[in-house]
This record gives sequence, C-alpha cells and structure tokens, in this order.
Amino acid sequence: MYDAYRIPAAPPPPPPPARKPFWTRPKVGVAGLVLGLAVGVSTTGDAESEPKPTAAPEPPAQVVPQGLTHAEVDQQVDEAVAAATDELQADLVTQQEQAEADLRTVRQQAKAAQSTAVRKAVRQALAQRPPRVVEVPVEVPAPAPAPAPAPAPSTDPRFGTCGEANDAGYGPYTSGSDPEYDWYDDRDGDGVVCET
Repeated sequence: MYDAYRIPAAPPPPPPPARKPFWTRPKVGVAGLVLGLAVGVSTTGDAESEPKPTAAPEPPAQVVPQGLTHAEVDQQVDEAVAAATDELQADLVTQQEQAEADLRTVRQQAKAAQSTAVRKAVRQALAQRPPRVVEVPVEVPAPAPAPAPAPAPSTDPRFGTCGEANDAGYGPYTSGSDPEYDWYDDRDGDGVVCET
C-alpha cells in the first residue's frame, strides 16, 4: 500500500569505476620487458652445444650467459629498462598532446553546435510569439472653434415712419453713412431723415 508520508529510499550508490586489467599497467609492461630480456639473454648461447637435460632446470634469474658477469647482465637490464621507460614516456607525452588537441577540437565543435542551437531556438521562439502591436500616438487635430455668434445687427430696427423710430429712441440717419437713411423719405432733401 502506498503511504503518502513515506520518504522513498535513496538510490543505491553507483558502482566503483572498473579497474584496468593488470597487464595494461605500465609497471607490468616494464616487468615483462625485463623478464623477456633476461630470458632472451639466457637462451642465446653457442649453437653447437648440446641441449641441457631438463631434469633440473635452473631459475631464469640465476642463469648468466657465458662470458658475462652478473654485473654486466644487470647493467644491460638497467639500460634496457631505462630505454623502455624513455620510450614509454615519449609515447605518453605524444598521446597526452594528441588528447589535448582532440579535446580542444571537441570543445570548439561543441561551442559552435551550442551557439547554432541557441540561435535556432531563439528564431523558433520569436516565430511562435504573436506579433507585437505597437500603439503609435496619433495627433487628433483640435476641433475647429465654434463659429462666433452672428454679430448683433448693426442697423436699427425698421419702423413704418420716422415718427415711430423717433418715439422708440432711434434716428436721425445721414445719407452715405447710415443704411437706415434709405428706408425713410428725405422730404426736405438735406441728406438727413428722421430729425426730431
């Protein structure tokens, strides 16, 4: 049954890294080289000599070829080990330089691939994004001012006779300057109507 409050168990720890086989280690290789040299040196001998009986074999470390002393064999072995060590060191340096060059190349390729992927993702995101609406303020012209009210009539009201105009407080009207002059009769011809 599932318990909502139960904490799940931690995952098991990862297994330890696998070790290389023992024969791939440099120390074993050097030891094998030394052993091979020792056996090779011990087996070289006079071709005309009779084979030795195998009933009582001597250990290879004890065998010294004819004409060589133990010191000379040790010196040859030391020289062979030193030469093999130098060769292995040179190989290691070459392999390390090659590995560093390969690493730089891989890093450059990864950086270029990442940059390309980022640009592609940005382009896709921008393509999926709705277009942006930009509001541009538009200047609305101010409304035209309201027309001014019609000017008050510049003429006096029209009356039937000059007497009515005078009774209302209007008049006299002069010819050429007052338009009201044309409304009334100038009986005396002096250019003024509705005189009081």
